[in-house]
Amino acid sequence: MKKNHRQKGFTLIEVVAVIGLMVILSSLAMPTIKKSSFTMKSYARHLCTDIREVRMSKMTLGGQYSILLSKKYYKVLDGTQELKSVEIPDPFELLYGNEEVRFSYQGVPTHGGDTITIYNKDSRRFYQITIVPASGRVLLLDELFGP
Repeated sequence: MKKNHRQKGFTLIEVVAVIGLMVILSSLAMPTIKKSSFTMKSYARHLCTDIREVRMSKMTLGGQYSILLSKKYYKVLDGTQELKSVEIPDPFELLYGNEEVRFSYQGVPTHGGDTITIYNKDSRRFYQITIVPASGRVLLLDELFGP
């Protein structure tokens, strides 16, 4: 007498269908991540790095290194020669106290400390870069502020 062995398990089509449903359901359940907050953080980190480079260049190489700030761009300068220009796209803008960031040979800001804010006009959220007056340290507050 021959026994009929029935194999137990799932077919490949069933496994693919279940995995597909799980992916769709998990994508719906995850919170929506806005690209603008990542873009704003990227510009904040980039500006922070450029300020640190200007400070280090002034301390090691001398020269007349500075950063010129505007609402829609900033420029890295050596005297009157433009080394780099970065445009800030909409809906972002730069808010600042002094339009020029310059350091002494000791790495101390010549105009005193300052806070530079990268502001999103749409969401009213922002990142802040602080230049400490006494030491010249450049700090990026690594959290998103605003409503």
